[in-house]
Amino acid sequence: MGGGVIVVGGVVAAFIITRSITKPVSKLIGFAEEISQGNLAATAVAYEGRDEIGVLTNTLNEMRSNLQKMALAVTEAVAIVSSSSQEMSAGAHETSVSVEELASTANQFAGGAVDRLSSNAQDMSASAAKTSELSQQGGRLRLGGPSEQ
Repeated sequence: MGGGVIVVGGVVAAFIITRSITKPVSKLIGFAEEISQGNLAATAVAYEGRDEIGVLTNTLNEMRSNLQKMALAVTEAVAIVSSSSQEMSAGAHETSVSVEELASTANQFAGGAVDRLSSNAQDMSASAAKTSELSQQGGRLRLGGPSEQ
C-alpha cells in the first residue's frame, strides 16, 4: 500500500506541476495572439514568478507597451504630415491663383498697349491723310489762285 500512495502522490504532483506551467503559458499564448491581431489594448498578463514564465510574461507585457507607444508616435506623425500636406496644398493653390492673376494683368496690360499702339497708328494715318489733303489743297490754290497773276 505504501507504493500505491507514492504513485498517487507522484501523479498528483505531476498534474499540479504541469498545470502550473500550462495555465500561464496558455494565457501568454492568448495574449500574444491578441497582440498579433493588432489588439494593443489587450489586458496585460499578471504573473509574479521569477522563473522563465515570469520573464516571458514581463517581456510580452513590455512588448505590448512599446508597440502602443510606437503606434501613438506613428499616429501623431501621420497627423503632422497630413496637416503639412494640407498647408502645402493651400499654399500651392494660393500660388496658382496669384500666377493666374499676374497672367491676367499681363494680358490686360499687353492688350491695352496693343490697343494704344493701334489707336496711335490710326491717328498717325489720319494725320498723314489730312496733311496730304491739305497739301493738295494748298497746291491747287497756288496753281489756280491769285499768286499767278
